[in-house]
Amino acid sequence: MDATAKCKPDSTGSDSGLDSILFEHLFEHSPDGIVLVDGTDRVIRTNSAFEALFGYSMTECVGRSIHELIVAPGFHDEASEISSEVLDGTPVRVESSRMTRDGSLLDVEVSGVPIRSTHEQIGIFGIYRDISARKNAEALLVQREEQYRTIVESLIDGYFELDLDGSLLFCNAALREILEVDDDHIVGLRILDRVVDEDKARVMRAFLRVAHRGVSGRGINIRIVDTRGSTLTLECSVSQIRSDAGTPSGFRGTLRDVTRRARAEARIAYSERAYRTMALATGQLVYDADFATGRIHWLGAIKTVLGCDLDEAVHIDLAQWERRIHPDDRVRAVEALERAQAGNGEYVAEYRFERADGVWIDIVDRGSFLATEQGAGARMIGTMSDVTERKREQQAFASARAEARVTLDSISDAVIRTDLDGKVQYLNPVACRLTGRAPEHATGAALSDVMRILYWEHDDSAVEINPLHLLHDPELLASRAFCLDGRTGRYSDIELSITPLADTRSSGGFVIVFRDVTESRRKSRQITWQAQHDSLTGLFNRRKFESEAEKILARDSAREPHCLLYMDLDQFKLVNDSCGHHVGDQLLGELAALMLRQVRKSDLLARLGGDEFALLLQCCTLERGIEVAEKLVAAINDFEFAWRQHRFQVGISIGVVEVAGATTLIEALQAADQACYMAKDNGRNQISAFRPGDEAHQQSGIQLRTAVEVSDALLNNRFQLHVQRISALRDDLDGERCEILLRMVDREGSLVSPALFIPAAERFNKIVMLDRWVVEHALQAIGKANARGEIRPEDRFSINLSGASFSQSDSLEFVTREFARNGVDPANVCFEITESNAIFRLAEALEFINGIRRFGCSISLDDFGSGFSSFGYLKMLPIDGLKIDGELVRDMRNSRLGRAMVGGIAQIARTAGIPCVAEQVEHIEDLEVLRELGIDFAQGFAIHKPEPWPLAD
Repeated sequence: MDATAKCKPDSTGSDSGLDSILFEHLFEHSPDGIVLVDGTDRVIRTNSAFEALFGYSMTECVGRSIHELIVAPGFHDEASEISSEVLDGTPVRVESSRMTRDGSLLDVEVSGVPIRSTHEQIGIFGIYRDISARKNAEALLVQREEQYRTIVESLIDGYFELDLDGSLLFCNAALREILEVDDDHIVGLRILDRVVDEDKARVMRAFLRVAHRGVSGRGINIRIVDTRGSTLTLECSVSQIRSDAGTPSGFRGTLRDVTRRARAEARIAYSERAYRTMALATGQLVYDADFATGRIHWLGAIKTVLGCDLDEAVHIDLAQWERRIHPDDRVRAVEALERAQAGNGEYVAEYRFERADGVWIDIVDRGSFLATEQGAGARMIGTMSDVTERKREQQAFASARAEARVTLDSISDAVIRTDLDGKVQYLNPVACRLTGRAPEHATGAALSDVMRILYWEHDDSAVEINPLHLLHDPELLASRAFCLDGRTGRYSDIELSITPLADTRSSGGFVIVFRDVTESRRKSRQITWQAQHDSLTGLFNRRKFESEAEKILARDSAREPHCLLYMDLDQFKLVNDSCGHHVGDQLLGELAALMLRQVRKSDLLARLGGDEFALLLQCCTLERGIEVAEKLVAAINDFEFAWRQHRFQVGISIGVVEVAGATTLIEALQAADQACYMAKDNGRNQISAFRPGDEAHQQSGIQLRTAVEVSDALLNNRFQLHVQRISALRDDLDGERCEILLRMVDREGSLVSPALFIPAAERFNKIVMLDRWVVEHALQAIGKANARGEIRPEDRFSINLSGASFSQSDSLEFVTREFARNGVDPANVCFEITESNAIFRLAEALEFINGIRRFGCSISLDDFGSGFSSFGYLKMLPIDGLKIDGELVRDMRNSRLGRAMVGGIAQIARTAGIPCVAEQVEHIEDLEVLRELGIDFAQGFAIHKPEPWPLAD
């Protein structure tokens, strides 16, 4: 007797005959491929679905090794292990890949059930389910993590994620309910610790198989003990989690509480074991419908398909079955049944079915009518298969493909897909527009014919290149210097990427993504030019000049010397003051053009800022540099600038230094600046050459060393904040007022007068750093005092700012950020700016003043009256206070005119509605005079000598 006969029921009685009929029906009509093999893996029998899956007829299969037929290279060890497990008596269900007759790989779910004789395992009942559609859908849906989490939380089954040690990383609400634990105790919990001792070794082996093989494990029965001491039976499905590196990193799976189902199955008669084994292995619901009585006997996946237990399923008859079919599908399903019943033939229908729990599922129903004593059409045996997941996956796959196509058609990037030979398979509308090719003309054409790409060499020559060749030249691909010929006379700058398609389910190919960056590159070039050039003159700015000069010095350090000229215009401020900044800007532009005409193309000319310029003469001696300087002085001296009825002549002071050997650019600029400073001291249109050892330049070097000391003091925190009180001269003025002063401590610990280090800081561009040091530390001290409740709303702290800070574009942002960082009320702080700085940088001063006043701080004009233009500019500056220059205050003791000037300023302040402060008050008797003149506040040694600020300790 062969294995097929042994696995069939005995056919001696009517029930046994029915068993045989049931077996034959299930075997032949199963949607899954079924094969019977003997103990040596030789095929005994296959069904038609097996032939549809793999392409081998039963005649071709019988007697051949199942491994030889459908096991692909690389899967033989796995297949042998599965056979061994099943022959040892353990049913197996795994997902794997098998090879069809044409050599392609097919994703399948492999189920193996042992075929038993009386005392031994004689073969294997193998089932192969095509899961390729699900695999495709999984590949597309893997990125939808958020939806996945939402779905996981809504699952009826418990879902878990474990690390390789078996500790819980995540689970859904259903599993927390099964395990009876709350959220706080989930992470780190080991499910294996809850498993009964008899099952632990088996469960651990199953998980190890998943970890080592990378295949999913299904149908793993686990028994656990709940908190009440009852044993629960759970059905586990588990798969491997892999890290980005491709190594196993944990497990994910589901636990379904099948306790009631297990108990119900235990009550099923032994005679139904063969049917139940096959039905459960295939995941199908088997039915035996009696049309005479209307009753249906259910067997197999009752819970999955009907949504209820066996006890409830016995009450579902033919009438209920028909009512549960979706109304839109009912007529079609019933008519198909009636046709099959009338012809005593096969019944096949697809419909939507409402389970007992109200869930709608998709069903494939297959049945056969049997000839019985009651006649034809009285009894039907069949199966109902839940294909909801399969349909959902197919719909998701189709939807994902449609969404991908819509996305590609709507994105702003151009996309082209080719096959492995570079033939165009698809291009989106943007690609059509940029390449000038319609889809009907581009599809099937070579990519190089559709995309004509030009690459710009360093010598600005254009070279045509095949896009696919860029895959072998990643450095060239990364350069992005490509141009696309649009075939309509239009060329576009593009950025592109090329990605090989590594999908084993497709024939492969390439995806080329590119975008038109013509406008952005134009803007980028414009921005780059603007970042490197002075907007008024078109010359290099300081940053670009320093960058290019350093390259020249580094390249030619061992060659002949160069010459650096540092130039400062004379009388330029007069033009600005008389005619306005826009006229001054025009003058700068004309002077820059004049300078360019006096130098070589190889020389570097730059505007460093304001009215300062630098010129690097390449390969030039000091003597030749002086000649060029004299030429520039003569040209500018002969230049007359006309504006309306005005005529102006400006001069220029030039410092010249030879740059040779290891001299750095910074050293050269400092030396040239010193020389320029000396030239300006000597009068208009002067030239000063820096020569090491020159006494005048040594004196200038003292200031440079002082500037170095300032830098070191900043680095080593050798500055202190001092304070001098400001007293109110009227009784109605509330609040404490003071001016915060800066002192430097030298390396020996002595204080250095601001009169020594402030000019050096201003000359060598350190003053902005000092301003910011004062602002940062002063606001920090005020903030701490405010937190202690020591600051009142009416208190005012005055902080000096230099004019150079106005020119820093981020000064306002820096100041407001420090206020926010230290929690200081802006109303407690007044910034003092000198009259001369405000006038010299009027536009920048106005921008800063308006910004800081909007923020909530007040602005006071310091040293008011020191310049002849004070009163003219006062109406242009939106200020909140005046501080009269100390020279005027001291002169009023011996000069009636000085006293009148102080009184006049006080009157102007009252008219403007702003307070007035007299500084450098050295005699106590002057306070009464100032009070009579209407001065609001006084400051000086007569009131308080500066001392270290206690709040800054």
